[in-house]
Amino acid sequence: MKSSAAAKASAVMPSRRRVEGWSCSPAVNMTEKKSLLAASSALCALKRTSSTTSVTSHSCSSRRSSSNLRSTRCSCERAATSGEAGPFRDIYAPPHEQLSREPLQEEEDEEEIQMKTVRVAVVGAGVVGVSTAVCIAEALPLCSVTLIADRFSPDTTSDGAAGILFAAEFPDVPIATQRRWFRSSFRHLLAIAQSEEAPEAGVTLSSGWQIFKELPETPKPFWWDLVIGFRAMTSGELRRFPGHACGQFFTTLKCECRSYLPWLQRRFRGAGGRVERRRVGSLQELGGDFDLLVNCSGLGSRALLGDMQVEPVRGQVLQVEAPWLQHFIRDGDGKTYIYPGVRSVTIGGTRQAGDWRLGEDQTDTEGIVERCRRLEPSLSRAKVLGCWVGLRPGRRNPRVEKELLQLGGRRVPVVHNYGHGGWGVTLAWGTAVDAVELVRQSLQETPPRSKL
Repeated sequence: MKSSAAAKASAVMPSRRRVEGWSCSPAVNMTEKKSLLAASSALCALKRTSSTTSVTSHSCSSRRSSSNLRSTRCSCERAATSGEAGPFRDIYAPPHEQLSREPLQEEEDEEEIQMKTVRVAVVGAGVVGVSTAVCIAEALPLCSVTLIADRFSPDTTSDGAAGILFAAEFPDVPIATQRRWFRSSFRHLLAIAQSEEAPEAGVTLSSGWQIFKELPETPKPFWWDLVIGFRAMTSGELRRFPGHACGQFFTTLKCECRSYLPWLQRRFRGAGGRVERRRVGSLQELGGDFDLLVNCSGLGSRALLGDMQVEPVRGQVLQVEAPWLQHFIRDGDGKTYIYPGVRSVTIGGTRQAGDWRLGEDQTDTEGIVERCRRLEPSLSRAKVLGCWVGLRPGRRNPRVEKELLQLGGRRVPVVHNYGHGGWGVTLAWGTAVDAVELVRQSLQETPPRSKL
């Protein structure tokens, strides 16, 4: 019974909120409840009428001109700073400021509740897909969420990611939006890192240096005040890195997806989510079984949707044994880095656009070792444990928008959340929050069909 499942989720969530601080809440306030019930009540109404309302598709452009997303951002930020109850206040507010919310009244019988359940499929089980599935399952309890993929952890591209929270600027996304994505992800992971869940989730604080051979065009990255203790390096620190003109020291987070993804999938199941292992060749395959689709297929969107804007960016890294290293070092060009982790140290790397090769390139391996040893000579004593190669879903800008697609003879809402390139771990939770709002809007604009 859906209401029973929601009640069980509500019973365990106080502990989860203490752990994560800004996580999605499974409860909804009365305004949200009314809007969701209104959207899903069309399931019953469609039994009595064959007429449908044509809804004009509204997609957020790659340049982020969508007024809907801007208004969502503003309301979320107002809620976090002024105490105003925005649509995602529980995501941004600390636990002691969260709204007191009443659970949904269990007035409907089992058949009626089943009629109101909205069937949602999330395609893709990398860090973006699993994060999105969790946020939907917890924030929208009227949705029955199924996570569909042909590969799950430890076999996803995310599993090989270094997982350090940095971000480069996307050219056509407003900086305010990128800051919101970064802030949301950082807060979410910081709460985990400071909890008893940290070892199991694989999330830790990580301090170190970002160094530059030449003065960067922008003295500070857009996220400089969102990390901890950001400052310019001293002359003494710079002497460690000959040939570099300047640098920055700060504390950020490291998220090891080989631990984090299984932990997040358990959280998803705890929120009532279902997992299905299958290869999706076309969204047409899912149109008849689900009321709304969320596409988080990353590089797979190239074949799934014909999006030629997304392309592979080949990354090769090495895992080495060097437990004496405690601080990360990242060259400002992003091609050379040393990231200490829980089990090993990740050194890299490559960023080869349009390259589909998945095998180890020995020349790349030798180049990585040589460059990293120049930054940290003690790596000459490190034992190489293994090599990993993956294809990042490169795109000029991430695609976080919604549209209506004709699937199986009917118009089905589809929310897209992919194309994060090498910043998937950094931005996953932030774009997942936006995806939840797009799902909410889609349910209001295009009520699901009746299950006759």
